Amino acid sequence: MERIIKNKGLSLKKGLLVIMALCWLLPIMGIIGYSGYSISHNVQGWIEDTITTSVDMAFMQTVDTLRGAMDASRALSYDETIENAYKNYIKNNDGVILYDTVTNYLLQKYGYDDRFNAAFLFFASDPDKIYYTTKRTNTREYSGLHNYQYSVHQEILDSYNNIGTRISFMKFDYGLYMVRNIVDSSFNPYAVIVMECDEETIFESLRSIVWLKDSRIKINGIDLNILNNSTQDFMDEDGVWYDRKTGYYTIQASHNLDYYNIVLNVISDSSDLVNELPNLIGALPYLAGFAVILMLFLLWAYYHYVSHPMDMLIHAAERMESGERGYTIEQAPHSREFRYMTKRFNSMSQQLKYQFERIYEEQTELQNARVMALRSQINPHFLNNTLESILWAARISKDEPVCKMIEALSIMLNAAMARGGSARGTVKQEIAYTDAYLYISSIRLRDRLTIVKEIDKETLGALVPCLILQPIVENAIDHGIALIDKGTLSLRSYLEDSKLILEVENCGKLSKKDKERIACLLNPDDDDECECIGIKNVNRRLKILYGELGSLTIYETENSTVLSKIVIPNVEFMKQ
Repeated sequence: MERIIKNKGLSLKKGLLVIMALCWLLPIMGIIGYSGYSISHNVQGWIEDTITTSVDMAFMQTVDTLRGAMDASRALSYDETIENAYKNYIKNNDGVILYDTVTNYLLQKYGYDDRFNAAFLFFASDPDKIYYTTKRTNTREYSGLHNYQYSVHQEILDSYNNIGTRISFMKFDYGLYMVRNIVDSSFNPYAVIVMECDEETIFESLRSIVWLKDSRIKINGIDLNILNNSTQDFMDEDGVWYDRKTGYYTIQASHNLDYYNIVLNVISDSSDLVNELPNLIGALPYLAGFAVILMLFLLWAYYHYVSHPMDMLIHAAERMESGERGYTIEQAPHSREFRYMTKRFNSMSQQLKYQFERIYEEQTELQNARVMALRSQINPHFLNNTLESILWAARISKDEPVCKMIEALSIMLNAAMARGGSARGTVKQEIAYTDAYLYISSIRLRDRLTIVKEIDKETLGALVPCLILQPIVENAIDHGIALIDKGTLSLRSYLEDSKLILEVENCGKLSKKDKERIACLLNPDDDDECECIGIKNVNRRLKILYGELGSLTIYETENSTVLSKIVIPNVEFMKQ
């Protein structure tokens, strides 16, 4: 049933494939198909709209530029600088001041305006005296003045009285000129300003029209041949015309600017683009083929970087689920994310295996310790009941030393039988078991045994494996102090960072044979039967419970003593 439930629903791999097909392949194919249809059926309208839009934008930019240029020419009518300078000249007849004032004014107003090549001004009272300025970046300053004096000035003298207050546009071989009268309060012209327009700047936007072949512009009937080689005639009305033979579009647009009618006529050559349409349509199958190849590459990359690593993880999870703990994935994926997940899976699998083995070994070792304790006694329950009977007999006889020995033996027997049922106890409990053993040993050895205890009170509540200290003390007495006339046994406990340290130090020396015996006892992988099974049992339990950080070491110190040291890392304390 669980297997059926687990396989329900769309798998991630199939879901990703469906997403790739729906969100990439189908849109690409749809775009290519629609592009082919649009190119073959709607491209003509698109070309016409593009050209028309380009013409409209360029035309409006040109109109705005012309409006700005016309507004700039009107400045003299509202600025009293020229008028005041002329009035002062009439009073004091100082031509130098008039010349400086007028030329400086023209320079400031028009000398840095890119829309004008030059500005000329003359007064009606002295029309042959020309005040002028040229564009500061114009390298043909004097030729512009010469052209104006000998080709333009006379025609303006003949016509300025008929202009009134409006701007007049005049076209000459040397360029386009704007002419405007400067009138007094009675609207009589007392001066004339003539602006030589920079046609490249004013009509620059027209050159940005797409596929431009020819253009002409007309202002109040004055024909301006922008490209200087135009032969196109103006139409009777605005509109768009297409010549299928030549592929030319003719667009005419007009705009009224104040009192001026501006007409633009443009020829745009789209034949090159139209001729390329069959090539574009023919290229669509190649684009479709490229899309398919790219799709195949994406499928390969998907399998290589996503699908295959996912399959390996699923297979490994199934192996783990079937009970094969510690199973690892040998092949490392190429993608960073799956490589990380694989490493974490392998680490988790190894840790899970270690935890299971550790728990199993811990239970086995604990069971072995209990069995060994039971095997060392003949019917422990019967022995315990017998000891209680002897204890009561000793109390009746008021034999206190025997009573204390029997009580100590009873404490040790209860510890060996693990009546509490817990695998761990406190340091305080371990000290109590050890004290019971030391009392019995002190009766046996009498004055030969001196006991020194240095127990840190902070360590009494620390949790340690049961029966971990008494075998060490027993080994120190039986193989150390019992072999000499007199000796001292020191028992210490203290904290060092997060570690609990238990030390048993006794008088004596280690022979070569003793060192070999200790190496046998402290080798957790050595299954040979050695003496002092309690020491071996303590060391193995430390390794099972705490790994390499937990340790039991026995060595000879510089003071000719033997030190047994137990290290318990990350010590825990009994909750109050």
